[in-house]
Amino acid sequence: MKLSTQLGPLIALATLQATAACAQNQAPQVDPAPLERPARLVPIDTHDIDSTFGKVRAAVIASGFVISTADPDTYFIDARRPFAGPPRSYDRVIIWLERNIQKPLARVDVFLEYGHFEEIIAEQTDYLRVVVETPYIDSHVGPLKKRLLDLGNQP
Repeated sequence: MKLSTQLGPLIALATLQATAACAQNQAPQVDPAPLERPARLVPIDTHDIDSTFGKVRAAVIASGFVISTADPDTYFIDARRPFAGPPRSYDRVIIWLERNIQKPLARVDVFLEYGHFEEIIAEQTDYLRVVVETPYIDSHVGPLKKRLLDLGNQP
């Protein structure tokens, strides 16, 4: 009799945890890959990197992103575009410009990294980068990429 008295609370706790876990929606798959340096998006023939940085900033804003960091000394931009829930989420782009190694006074290379983050409710609520399919990426960051590619096609 003593054994069943001790196991009763444990069985009840296990049942409650299983019920709570089943009641939650399945979370999206978390993307374990960190944001890391991508391949160059586009080379831009220019000697004026400051002007090009201004055009890139304008393209980011025109694409609906809010710039959280824009460093004109390192030509780096970090921007987010929030979405109203559910689930609460945001797109994030990291863009930077570098002088081309082969033609440092005549060409600037533009780099872009994208991630989609969703609020995940678990032991702690946090925004995590989640896996999204190519069509989703194209619809969310395609207009910005096109604007940046167009900068490379300007005379």
